[in-house]
Parts: sequence; C-alpha cells; structure tokens
Amino acid sequence: MVPGGTGGLSMRTMEQRRAEHALRKVAEFGEISSEFMGHLSSLPYLIHANGLGQAVAFFQMKRAEDASYAKIIDALSDWLRSEGNPYHGAAGKDILAQIAAADMTAYMAAQAEAMQYLTWLKKLAKARQSGD
Repeated sequence: MVPGGTGGLSMRTMEQRRAEHALRKVAEFGEISSEFMGHLSSLPYLIHANGLGQAVAFFQMKRAEDASYAKIIDALSDWLRSEGNPYHGAAGKDILAQIAAADMTAYMAAQAEAMQYLTWLKKLAKARQSGD
C-alpha cells in the first residue's frame, strides 16, 4: 500500500481519465484521414461559436453523410455520460435530449468538459494519423 494511498487502488486525475478514454476511442476509429481530422478539429470551434447543443446537432445531422461525424460525436457523447461527468448515468438516451433538458449549470459544465476532452481526442488522433 502506498502511504496516503487508497489501499492499492490508483487514483487517476480527470486529465488521465480523459486521455485514457480518448486513446481507447481513437483506437476504435479505424483509419484517420485528413478529412476526419478536419471534422474533429472543427468541433471545438463550433462549440465555442454556437454552443454545445448546436454543434452536437450539426454533427448528428451530418452523420448520415460521413461516418467520421458519427464516430466523433459518439466518442464525445460516451465521455459526457461516463462517471464523474455532467450526463453520467444517462446511457442510451439521446445526447441532444440530455443537453436540451439540462439546466444552465449542467449545460455549461458539459460544454467545458467537451472542450477539455476534445483537446485529448484531437491530439491522440493526430498522433495516430502521423504514426500510420
């Protein structure tokens, strides 16, 4: 047991959890094209300019045209529903319905968390793209 530890359980920071989740999702993406990276890179800007709800709605609208939109928004939705995040415990529910039903505090927390998570997703996707 580590002094001051948790009885052998490792305590991971939120940054470590974000990175771990993003790494797992990037591995599931398959081939990462420059077009995929363009879509991924545009999402934080869309969130900043239009808000989380409108950005997610746009990506969901585009998912039928290009699978990369679906992969990206599914990764983000999965993260926002994971333990310790604003929409935890809402698995299976439509992310847009959750966003629309959230109060302003939860919405702002989800938007901030989305931006933090997307930083990791972009970095790790770019690293994988460069490594292929």
